Amino acid sequence: MSERLLTRSVAFIEGNEYSDEIVIPQRLFTQWLDFFPHGQSMLATLEYQGIKRLVCIGSGHESNFIYCPQWILSHLGSTLTDESLVTLEPYQETLPVAEKIVLKVLYREDETMDLRSAMETYLDRFHVLQAETTLQVADSSVCAWVEAVEPPGWVALGGEVILEFLEPEPEPEPEPEPEPEPEPESSSITQPSSVLTEEQKEIIRQARIKRFAAL
Repeated sequence: MSERLLTRSVAFIEGNEYSDEIVIPQRLFTQWLDFFPHGQSMLATLEYQGIKRLVCIGSGHESNFIYCPQWILSHLGSTLTDESLVTLEPYQETLPVAEKIVLKVLYREDETMDLRSAMETYLDRFHVLQAETTLQVADSSVCAWVEAVEPPGWVALGGEVILEFLEPEPEPEPEPEPEPEPEPESSSITQPSSVLTEEQKEIIRQARIKRFAAL
């Protein structure tokens, strides 16, 4: 049931860039509908050079390409080009429902924003999730890294889930600069000079003359 197809960015057909939904050829969409019970998400795996990603099939298109959000294409590898063939296969196993999602915020535009509300709204657009996924909110105000999910592995979204945020690691404090050594205080007492002036020398000479004359 797998197919090897070329990929394109979902931007070519003005699809939803900020979700986990892909658009596949209409012939496959129609054929694979019977694999999934009514009301259940149509899941599929994308594989390129050993890297797999579980995604949701959103709709079909008349062309023979797989249209993906750019973040999914980036996840599949930096060597992926318009000429690369990606393996697409329906995923029919039942996924465990997510109980907990651990997020590490990489960037947020406004420190006062309601981070939890923003991420919950964004995750409503996803059907499945796994660790080591980068989540970029549509208006680029928040970027977060999925550190872990419970239970581990691929999980289905849609129910009540605990959303935990890791505290950012504190930046190391700069080492204090050494304080300059205090300069020695200058003394206000004038030290006597060891060098005699000419006047002092003359006074001493006259005193000697008088002393010798008295002998």
